[in-house]
Amino acid sequence: MVSAQQFITFQNVLAATSVVWYFTAVYYLELRRQFRFPEYPFASRYPLWRRRMKLYARLQATAPDNVSDRGPEAQEVLLGSLRKVETRTAVLAALWGVVLVGLAALSLLQRNWQAGQLLIAALAVWSVPYAARLVLGISQIDQLETHKMMTRSSDDAAAAGLLQDQLIRDLFDKELAFRFSAFGFRALVVLLLALAVLRFATLGDLGALRW
Repeated sequence: MVSAQQFITFQNVLAATSVVWYFTAVYYLELRRQFRFPEYPFASRYPLWRRRMKLYARLQATAPDNVSDRGPEAQEVLLGSLRKVETRTAVLAALWGVVLVGLAALSLLQRNWQAGQLLIAALAVWSVPYAARLVLGISQIDQLETHKMMTRSSDDAAAAGLLQDQLIRDLFDKELAFRFSAFGFRALVVLLLALAVLRFATLGDLGALRW
């Protein structure tokens, strides 16, 4: 019989952290591969991403029959998609902040239970890649970024295409960051709920739990 106090040690938590971060990296690389598609980012026109914007544009009631992947309808859908993912990213970032602050507070409350404090700290450490990727996904296309694109072509039509490619790449980065971070947030919530159920099941004495 092994108690939770004996099982939750620094060495075990360190080993678990290595395993969690390994599978986190595997998940992120696979998710990124699914987002990239075979031609991304090597194709300059992002055909599959452009087709997505075009198909969304065709669903609009006012859209003409000859919707183009570079037309105003597709551009409107692209900008709307960016606004949507940016709004969701802001909400998710706020949720991450609340949960991580809560974990820090719980860790301080567990001073008399070293195993509990160590477990809560481990949950926070496991969450770092997901929260960090969300922060790195917060980017902005401003004058400095667009200037690089505009100076690469003297033709306005070609420059407009490059600017749209830049917006699609921005959407790619933000959607990837959001999906990855949202997965980590859901997993953390499930773990916290499981620990809460376990806590109540043992009548507040997790240290006495036996396996």
